[in-house]
Parts: sequence; structure tokens; C-alpha cells
Amino acid sequence: MQISNRALGTIASPIRKLVPYAEAAAKKGLKVYAMNVGNPDLSPPPVFWREVAKWRTGVLGYAPSTGEARAREAWSHYFKKRGLPLKPEDILITTGGSEAIFFSMAVVADPGDEIVVFEPSYSSYKSYSGILNIKLVPVTLSPDTGYHLPSQKEIEKAVSAKTRAIVVINPNNPTGAVFTKAELARVAAVAKKYNLWIIADETYRDLTFEGKKTVSMYEIPGAAPRIIMTDSVSKRMNLCGARIGCFASTNPDIIANALKLAQARLSSPTIEQLAIIPLLTGSQKYLDDIRDEYHRRRDVVFRAISHMPGVKVHKPEGAFYLIVRLPVKNAEDFVKFMLGEFSYKGSTVFVTPGEDFYSTPGRGRNEVRIAYVLKVEDLKAAMDVLARGLKAFVGRYTARHED
Repeated sequence: MQISNRALGTIASPIRKLVPYAEAAAKKGLKVYAMNVGNPDLSPPPVFWREVAKWRTGVLGYAPSTGEARAREAWSHYFKKRGLPLKPEDILITTGGSEAIFFSMAVVADPGDEIVVFEPSYSSYKSYSGILNIKLVPVTLSPDTGYHLPSQKEIEKAVSAKTRAIVVINPNNPTGAVFTKAELARVAAVAKKYNLWIIADETYRDLTFEGKKTVSMYEIPGAAPRIIMTDSVSKRMNLCGARIGCFASTNPDIIANALKLAQARLSSPTIEQLAIIPLLTGSQKYLDDIRDEYHRRRDVVFRAISHMPGVKVHKPEGAFYLIVRLPVKNAEDFVKFMLGEFSYKGSTVFVTPGEDFYSTPGRGRNEVRIAYVLKVEDLKAAMDVLARGLKAFVGRYTARHED
């Protein structure tokens, strides 16, 4: 018996593969500041729990594979309030945004095909590319330009006869960049020129800072027929455990074929997709409040990291992540050191190694992604621990090479 090449070729999630190290640290009595995963410590709007509490008795059956009609209508309402032309029939409810990503890649590309990504990119695209045997072709972004998109000419260099789609994550995970209308128009121009799909991952739409506004790919004239949008309530409503996202397209062929994938997994959670309806139709004050909270959190983390010797970081414009280049050769070794060997005042920090946010071999090996999903006081303490741990790790490495 043997394991499939598909499974062997799929990466272990960089966000989750070191969890056993964190669990071991916690078992030793250490407080672990978990900044490896975008799992906020904020409560969802109270109305969500009131909706869930309505389900006390009766039959709990499968939802339709498309999603409950009322839930699709609520998503459509949410999008229309933001000027996006998505009707209920353009929307499929998914089990989190991750399933929407899987559907979007699977419905546009066959084994051996290529999809262009801007790296660093959310690591699940790399995971699913292994599962689907799709090649990700990277366009590398730089902190020197704020991780913003390059010229159309540079993007076109990544396109080949095997290219089927371009992925745009805006606001960006893991960099926090918020792309402008002009940048998105360049992507749309490439997609039109080479007849490509656009996978528009807009999960962090409502989390932007300093008055910046998320421009949707749907706001680019002429782009709509080739757009597949992925979205989720996990982040903006602090409902990661509810596992509700959506897959949306005004192209009926895309919806019809993605529905086949949805039917194979039967349905997404019934209670949760119905419980989020009032959140999608009336939670603007809540969204404004959490945006302001993440703004404060970002400032605390960015300020602290900016003062760490040898570190390079760019201030995020949205979402709740940042990529940090460390003065180390291997960031995964550093993360293991923090979890397995280092503590300060009974605590340590768990961040994510950056290499698997890249598709170019070797890139990101000295970087980490930090999710600023803890309350401000915890972030201040975590940044102190991180700074001390980094100093200890670099000192140990230097001493070994001097011996």
C-alpha cells in the first residue's frame, strides 16, 4: 500500500503544523500568545447567539447545496449595499471562505494548468494547488513598494498558454496591502487580454485603515463576467468557528459547475448560515467598531516591531496581518525555539513561518506572518516577549558561528 502523490505533494499548513509545539509549551504551564492564526479574540455580534438559541428542538436537516435561500438573499443584500451587482442566484453558501477558494480553483483549472498568484499569498492557495495538481505561478511583491501590484507588463510575464486564472486577495492576507482601482484595472486588463478568470478574494473588505476603502474587482468596468469572488463572515464578524463563507459569480456557467462541487459535499452548516442573516443585513456599527479596534492593534504591533534590530516590516493598510523579515536564516527554526526553548515571565509567542506564503522556492524563509488578533495589552506583552526571544535566538546563532 502507498500514499498518493497528491497527499504527499500537499504542504502541511504553515499556520497549523507547529500547533503541537504550542500545545507542549502550554502543558509546561507557559502562556502562549497565539498570533499564528487569524482567530480573533473578539465576540461576534450578540444577535448571532440569539439566532442560534432559537434552535432548541425539532429536526435539524441538511441545507440545500446552494445554501438556504434566505441566507443567499442576505449575502446579496450585503453586497448590494456596497454597490456590487450580485443577486441571490449568483451566490453559493460555502463551508467557510476556504471551501470557496477550493471551489474557485477547481472550477477553472485542470491538473497541469497554471494560476497566477501575487506572493506572499494566503497559504491555502498553495495547499489546494497540491491537492488539485495545479501549478501556482508567482509574481513576487516587495515591502519596498508596500506589497502593491507591479505594472501590467510584469504581471504578463507570469502568463503562459497554461494559465487559467489570476488570484487577487484584497485587502491582502498576509501583507495587509489594500490595492487601488488602478492596480485592479491592470489585473483585469491582463485577464481580458489572455482570456483568464479572476479569483477575487475579498474576505477582509471591511477591515481597512486611515480612511482607505476596499475597491472590489466588480468595480472594474467590463471585468464582471470573468470574476469569481470568495468571501467569509469569519473575520469581519468574528465567527471563525461558524464556518460560513460564500462563492459568488455573475457568470451562470461558473455557478452551475461550482454547484456540482457543492452537491458532492452535500451542504454547509444549517444553523450558522441562517444565524448570520441579521449580521449581513444590519451590523455596520459593529463593523466600524472592530475596524477601529484592529487599527489600534496594528499600531501597537507595527510600532514594537519597527524598533526591533535587524527587522524589516511594512505598515499594513488593512486586514489584520503583517509580514516581518527577521535577521535569521530560518524562521521556522526561530518559531520552534520560541515554543520549545524560550520564555519570558512565564510566556512565549507563536507566529507563523513565512516560507509557505510563497511559491518561489526559498523565498520567505527568513520571514514570519503575525496576526494581531489579541487585545492591546496582550499584544504589548507579546511584542516584548518576541523582541527578547529574537535577541536570544540571534545571540545563540552568532555565538555558535564564532566558536
